[in-house]
Amino acid sequence: MADILANADDYTPTSDNGELKRAVSSILDQMSDLHANTTRIANAFERIESLEKDLGDLRTENSQPNKQMIRQSQVIKQHQIFMEKIDAKEREKNLVVTGVPEGTYLDVETDEEKLEKIVEKLDRIEPYDAIIMLKRFGV
Repeated sequence: MADILANADDYTPTSDNGELKRAVSSILDQMSDLHANTTRIANAFERIESLEKDLGDLRTENSQPNKQMIRQSQVIKQHQIFMEKIDAKEREKNLVVTGVPEGTYLDVETDEEKLEKIVEKLDRIEPYDAIIMLKRFGV
């Protein structure tokens, strides 16, 4: 187009009519190309705006699971604390007896008999029926 405009100064009324038609045709072609390029650029801008909106939506959606994970993490932490308190409360009731001989001849019934004797001798312990679990360590 710059060529045509540069040559426009050389135009004289006596110039060939065909030359003028070629110049006008060239200008129209270039304007058509310019319009096509402008349309492509406008479409690209619309697509960019659409993608930016989609990205914003994705960021919003992505923040929601993070908030849920934080809440779930807090709930799990509270449950862990609760379970630790229950476990500590259960350990408060433990009575550890040491010095009980170990051997292969001893079984659960023998251990229970020995425990009954210990409970009888210590009158501060609740009755034997209150004993929930008997566990031997080291065997």
